[in-house]
Amino acid sequence: MNQTNNKTEVKRSWWYSTFRTIGHFCFRNWWLILLLFAISLITTSVFIYQLRKKEIICCIKFDKAQKELKKLEQLLANCSSCVLPIDQPRAEANPNQINFDADYIILTYKFTDGADLDTRTRMTSPTLNESQQNGYLGWSRGKSWPNSGSPVLSWGLDNTGRGFESVLVNLLSFKQQFVSQNNFDIDMRGFWFGIAGDNPVNIHATLYKGGTPKLVEGSYKYIIIDFTDSVSLNSASKVISKQIIKVATTEGERIATFNYNLDNKIGTFQQ
Repeated sequence: MNQTNNKTEVKRSWWYSTFRTIGHFCFRNWWLILLLFAISLITTSVFIYQLRKKEIICCIKFDKAQKELKKLEQLLANCSSCVLPIDQPRAEANPNQINFDADYIILTYKFTDGADLDTRTRMTSPTLNESQQNGYLGWSRGKSWPNSGSPVLSWGLDNTGRGFESVLVNLLSFKQQFVSQNNFDIDMRGFWFGIAGDNPVNIHATLYKGGTPKLVEGSYKYIIIDFTDSVSLNSASKVISKQIIKVATTEGERIATFNYNLDNKIGTFQQ
């Protein structure tokens, strides 16, 4: 008698198949599962250690700060006669002053409107001698000072339009001729010969170290060739109202004065 074995196919649910597949994967790749577990364990440990380390450092700093604070409180308690210093306001920088070891100074008059500003420049101290006072430089006056020896002051000639006029101050010549003098004052004035301007007249000082002075033809300005260093000082300015139409018998209105001290190397504008 033939017996027939009938196999019945059992249909499994999707989750059973999924778990079965995962189980087979884990069984065959147990080493990978173990490695991932070890990595996660180490990573977690390191993260927890870093958090704990920061907390410990913070506690140490806080403890030190408390100890320092207690020391300060004890010091103040034991020093009833101590006078605490009061903060003094910081001195503001003088915008009209500069510190620079100069060989040459160029004083530049700048006028942006009007026409034919006549400038007057002279060294008020020191004087050459009692019989020869320091005369002004400018139109109908001198071109350089002093009259003998190497010039200390040199005028850049007369600008009958608008723009610039300048005066060169040769400190090397000054040191040679005034050995005992450690500072000087320069008086700077002006008046209108042509059309009076409404804008302020500015005087700008540029101090140079080294180089060779040169008057640029047609510009009424001195320049320093091959200088090693330079600085510029804030301009002084003033509206000039004085105007003449004849040969000048006046020296004009004072725009500013300039002082330079050869000991401390400080130059200062004043009005």
